Amino acid sequence: MKRIAFIIAALLLGFGAAYGQHAKVRAIFLLQLSRYASWQIGEESRKFIITVVGADDVAQELMSITRGKTVQGIPIDIVTSSSPRNLPKSDLIYLDSRFTSKTRTVISDQYGNKTLVIGSEEGMCANGAHVSFVDDGTKVGFEWSKHNLEKSGVKISPKVLTMGKELY
Repeated sequence: MKRIAFIIAALLLGFGAAYGQHAKVRAIFLLQLSRYASWQIGEESRKFIITVVGADDVAQELMSITRGKTVQGIPIDIVTSSSPRNLPKSDLIYLDSRFTSKTRTVISDQYGNKTLVIGSEEGMCANGAHVSFVDDGTKVGFEWSKHNLEKSGVKISPKVLTMGKELY
């Protein structure tokens, strides 16, 4: 079932941009990627926190598609912020490209929390993001940094990573 869900998400990534569905495609990808990643999440009773910085459209889509859903059996909570400062401890952070230069600060502000940081556009991995979207105008894909992921302590299924472009 999960495999089918990810294949559907991958298809949406391929065709969604052409139909103006950027926010929805990105939200689906974020949710599916969180299900194929593993990291120590801490207390059983807490929420899986996805923080969206500077992308209200993506946050709205995430709120819609995550209602009642879980990651590793933990309920999902979507947090929004218009600034990369003073973010709550998060399991996943989606960072708008306006804050590319703040990526490393966002990661260090997580105080050692194993946080997956996903950038909204190509090249954000060079600034510390673990994964970033690549959009050529007709389809949306992703790139990922092996070095940044290794430093984060977050592991993503190799099967998923082969769908993206590996950077070092």
